[in-house]
Amino acid sequence: MSDSLRLDAASVRVLAHPLRSRLLSALRRGGPATATALAPELETNTGATSYHLRKLASVGLVVDTEQGEGKRRVWRAATSSHSREASDFAGDEDATTALNWLMRDYLAQLVTRYQQWLDVEDTGPRSGGTHRVSMMTCWSSPPSSCVLCGRRSGR
Repeated sequence: MSDSLRLDAASVRVLAHPLRSRLLSALRRGGPATATALAPELETNTGATSYHLRKLASVGLVVDTEQGEGKRRVWRAATSSHSREASDFAGDEDATTALNWLMRDYLAQLVTRYQQWLDVEDTGPRSGGTHRVSMMTCWSSPPSSCVLCGRRSGR
């Protein structure tokens, strides 16, 4: 997996969809998975999951690992992150609108994961780990980071 992909107007338009942004995030956090495995995790159905994974693949955000059999595909994130420059979308109102939605969606996903972590942080056995939180970052040592980072269990 390469380190980062620079978003272009086409990729930001594809990624600016509630299920697609969550699919990419889930693959980056949890590693390769099938549409069948991702669907219940994201509270959707396998058909929708498969369709949206193919849309993400069409702009290079996810790739088929070629490890599946028959129609069963195993997908992985093409990169560990993506970037963009504000000037990349200057004059493109649709791409700018998509990017604005996407940034707010990422914030909402982070807040949700942090709230889930807060809900379980004091319920488990003490790991002796360290937790630091600031307005810009949140860092936690395992095992509680599993919830905060949203990793799938068993991975």
